[in-house]
Amino acid sequence: MAEKGESVNMYLSLQYPNVERLIRRYAGLSTSIRATHLAWMHIPQEHRFRVWQDVMLWCLHNNAVRALKLLLASMRGRQLRPPRHVVGDCLQHLAKTFLHKVANPDPWAIESIHHLVRKYVTGGSEGQRIQYIPDQVVFLLLRHCHDKKVLELFNTFAVENVQLHANTLLHALTRSLDMGDINLSLRLLRLVSRSGLGMHRDQVQSACVRLVRTQFDVPHPYVVQTKILTQILEMGVRPNIVLYNAILLNTVEAGYYDLALKMFDISKENDLAPDRVTYRILLRGAMEHADRSSRRTLIRELENNNEWIRDIDMVSELLQAVSKSYEPAFPRMLELYKTHCDHRPLEELGICEADVPRENTVSAKVRWPSATILGQMLCAYIHLHRDSDTVMNTYTRYHDLVIQNHPLIHPVSRTDYVANAFIMAFGRNPKTLPHCTTVIKHMLDDSSSKRLSIQPNQSYPKSAAPTVQTWSILAAAYFKHKQKRAAEKVLELMRERGLEPDQVTWNTIIRGYSSLQQIGKAVDTMRRMEAAGYEANTQTLKALGKIWNRDRLLDALGRKLGEHKAEKDKYREVVESERIAVRDETEEMAMGWEANNAIPGLEVRRYLRERYQNLAAEQRRRQALNPVAL
Repeated sequence: MAEKGESVNMYLSLQYPNVERLIRRYAGLSTSIRATHLAWMHIPQEHRFRVWQDVMLWCLHNNAVRALKLLLASMRGRQLRPPRHVVGDCLQHLAKTFLHKVANPDPWAIESIHHLVRKYVTGGSEGQRIQYIPDQVVFLLLRHCHDKKVLELFNTFAVENVQLHANTLLHALTRSLDMGDINLSLRLLRLVSRSGLGMHRDQVQSACVRLVRTQFDVPHPYVVQTKILTQILEMGVRPNIVLYNAILLNTVEAGYYDLALKMFDISKENDLAPDRVTYRILLRGAMEHADRSSRRTLIRELENNNEWIRDIDMVSELLQAVSKSYEPAFPRMLELYKTHCDHRPLEELGICEADVPRENTVSAKVRWPSATILGQMLCAYIHLHRDSDTVMNTYTRYHDLVIQNHPLIHPVSRTDYVANAFIMAFGRNPKTLPHCTTVIKHMLDDSSSKRLSIQPNQSYPKSAAPTVQTWSILAAAYFKHKQKRAAEKVLELMRERGLEPDQVTWNTIIRGYSSLQQIGKAVDTMRRMEAAGYEANTQTLKALGKIWNRDRLLDALGRKLGEHKAEKDKYREVVESERIAVRDETEEMAMGWEANNAIPGLEVRRYLRERYQNLAAEQRRRQALNPVAL
């Protein structure tokens, strides 16, 4: 009672200018929030709001921390709170003070404002619900709260049926997408649709793109993505070209290329004009899932829509599609190239005749090709002439232009792509095999910092040095011509230049020894590969499958694996599967023969027996010609 009387006496002192005692009593820095709340409760109800109002106005003007503490004390419990409209104004002022344009706001202030907002929306008494919250407060909390706090906030809003402005909902939708909370995002998008905001707006469409492109770690993610799309369409969203492309990309990635083509036709019927991204998605799907006929149909349609091939990158992608869809590819690629790119660089390389009138080469429709496009054309030409002497002439021209720092040709040499294609072509024939080392030497010289420029006082741009892939191709070429010592030397040269063999390199060596029936060397190389940190994969086992003598291979693997029974059983199972695969292939061929020619079953079995005997005799003959000691 004495404390209550003291509070009344303090209030009565407000009738005069002396308010300092009251400020110290209710908003002092040393006063706890609980003590302030108790003092507030002891003020007579008829005077309580005037006391609170005077103290809060002073704190808001002079010390925001005291104001926030006073507001926390005032909102304890569900009774005797200040009027809600006043609390809302205080919250907006404090949120702006602590959170607006503040790089690293005080975590205590964030937590306190978050707590006050949740208290604020729960209403002042039982059965009473508030429908409004300052949108700026919500926006600032979305920017600074942790994900868990944002989720708590919107769960409270959902329970209390808080109405937010459509723009605030869009900000919340973006934040929930950043959090990866799909359920909350769909809930917010539904609120946006009910708010009357146009669902055609770019921000809504962008949010829908992020929703449908969400990746799920489930066996069939496309099913989940389709369910999300269904909900979005039910909310009244009509896809623009960006959202349509996202839907199309999901379909292509799931492997439903035929469905993607149907969607493409429907979009054109509904006046949804495709753009470059649309055609790139379809090209990607065609390369991965369609046959050559479907690819060619799409390529022809793209060629008829020249406005989408104005982008030089689109020309490159279309050339890549042509290279995978036509055989031989180079003539068809050259036709497309001349339509969109200046052919003079190809003339300098000697892979294109000057059959186009000069005046046409400088028209607005043709441009200088990129390094990627020139690399594609070179590789297609090399592939076409890989077994002729033309390749060496082309390489000589190419390298001469590189060392002359040709503005269009030299950038091609900054990757190993074209050089690797030359090595693969030279490695096919024993007569051209020495040219492989010529290419390697040029790559080493042209990538060296000691290389001198032809022009004085001009720096020489470097070309690509041999990569792990380059050395692997060289090793495969040596093994192809049974030069195993040279192939092993490749590993030494790699390490001298700071490169370590990767899985492809090791599998190349294993395949080479297996092709030569060097069982001991193949198994030893596999041991070295595993010591380097690479486990045997499918390609390793396929390489070992080239060994004819399965029993000796299994024995060698058994000695290598020692007592590791599980590993031995795994390799034995794989090797036996290779043997069964050969047998099944022969049986399938014979059964097809039987079906087509109505051969009696007895004759089929006789054929199979003779076939197996011939295979065994051939294997013995090969072993006699190539005796191999473990």
